[in-house]
Amino acid sequence: MSKKVEVDFKKYYKYDELTAVLGNLAKKYPKLTDLVSMGKSPQGRDFWVIKITNKGTGSAEDKPAFWIDGNTHASEVTGSALCLYTIWYLLTNYGKDRFVTDLLDTRSIYVNPRIDVDGTELYLTTPLNQTGGARFYPYDEEEWSKKEGLYEDDVDADGHIVQMRIEDPLGDWKVSDEDPRLMAKRKAGEEGGVYYRIYPEGMMLNYDGGEIKMAPPKYGLNLNRNCPANFLPHPQQSGAGPYPLSEPEQRALADFLKAHPNVAGRVSYHTTGGMLFRPFSTKTDRYFLEKGIKKDLDNYEFLGKICVETTAYPPVQSFQEGESPRYGDSDDFYYEYFGIYDVCLELWDLAGRVGLGNYVERGGAKFDWNEEKKGLVVLRWIDTETKGVGFIDWKSFNHPQLGPVEIGGIMKYVMNNPPPEFLEDECRKDFMFALKFASLLPLVRVSEVRVTPVGDKTSRVQATIENRGFFPTYVSELAVKSELAKPVRVEIELSEGVSLVGGRKWVEIPHLQGGSERIPGVRWYRAALPERSRKTVEWLVKAEKPAIVKVKAISEKAGIHSREVKISKTP
Repeated sequence: MSKKVEVDFKKYYKYDELTAVLGNLAKKYPKLTDLVSMGKSPQGRDFWVIKITNKGTGSAEDKPAFWIDGNTHASEVTGSALCLYTIWYLLTNYGKDRFVTDLLDTRSIYVNPRIDVDGTELYLTTPLNQTGGARFYPYDEEEWSKKEGLYEDDVDADGHIVQMRIEDPLGDWKVSDEDPRLMAKRKAGEEGGVYYRIYPEGMMLNYDGGEIKMAPPKYGLNLNRNCPANFLPHPQQSGAGPYPLSEPEQRALADFLKAHPNVAGRVSYHTTGGMLFRPFSTKTDRYFLEKGIKKDLDNYEFLGKICVETTAYPPVQSFQEGESPRYGDSDDFYYEYFGIYDVCLELWDLAGRVGLGNYVERGGAKFDWNEEKKGLVVLRWIDTETKGVGFIDWKSFNHPQLGPVEIGGIMKYVMNNPPPEFLEDECRKDFMFALKFASLLPLVRVSEVRVTPVGDKTSRVQATIENRGFFPTYVSELAVKSELAKPVRVEIELSEGVSLVGGRKWVEIPHLQGGSERIPGVRWYRAALPERSRKTVEWLVKAEKPAIVKVKAISEKAGIHSREVKISKTP
């Protein structure tokens, strides 16, 4: 890697480091970037957004924009790294790579590397695994301290929180005959061995002996259940918050996207498992048909194919029969309320890495990590690829409340996020999906302006307006159904000495279709002729002297573009 690169892709950045990296990149590439804050966290940290586009071809807000974010969930720090990698790649390849150059000449990319800045800081600076929001929820600190049960804690002070095993003749687990580090399920009717109960490493609240149960989480917020779409409050939807957008992290994001209506697509990075989630999170795909928005399903499936080509991760419909719905999900919110295509890319597929198949091949959510044979494969991978440092060997410890226990297990930078030495490879493998997605955004262009003299100092001005993007100017059919999609507006501007004698200074034209209707192998609609991607508008103008006429096309999601033409005084 070049010594000039400002980013270490084998490192998970804490907040101050992340801020410095973003500031340095913005300073080094002022013609391509603007670094702004979209709000502050409860602990006073900025939610940084870097806007990336070639300012020489127009402002970021005058172009169709694509949104990328990471770390909605504090523990999913791979997303932040991938956001940084994407920023770095765009900035260092502009002017060198044709695809990147064209992308930044015609579109804007907005990147928020870290949504849960407070929770992630706690995750990165402590052994804790669950740190949503870094604030007590659903109970405040005093209420929580009065509860009972086991909560995660670094009991042996080794800097990691893994698992505890406690000998119990009624336990469900035993040490594997294949590898003493691995726990195997006790077989039905099996007797005569040493058996264990397994718990997260932790301490007990208000423990006076007897049954071990789990305490409520300290930091139980789930920011990806806090959006208005199909919202249910906690505890009906665990961690959702008391009302939609009650949490400043999600509120700041919603406010930013509302203030930037040029955003036409979004991808949010999460971990773990290696799949692409898409709406809906509470309804099956039948809803697309019932709602009359089959083309949206087609486009989501097309994005899924791009994901497989660029990341090898399979697309998955978020909700399927027999699964629990996810209320308040951000993918559904921005699709349903903003009319944009929104997906969640789950990064770091440990099971796939070790050869157990991708998410779909291994049965999706039904995959059982605790099967002995699968555990052996994971341990062999840890031994080979991390030299064993991804697993903490079981060791005896005298727990201050529970007495003799053993502590050990897989570390959090293996199971939930890649070990740092694998981070760059994961970023390099996955970053292109979002950029390919962004390149599909609609793109309005005034392709031609023609002037034809008709006599008496009068000329006919004809302008052809085109959509050169893949998606239509309305982006999604749901946006049309929900009346969210604004029509394309075409304006004519006349210099001094020219008057309008026929037509209006501005006119709204029908939405322009995009290339998504003309892709063989995806779908082919008989009525989807190229003419549906362009529209001609005309005016009559009177010129008393040579002058300039400007025609401007304005589309909320497809950008702003104008073209000028000289008009001579006609006889």
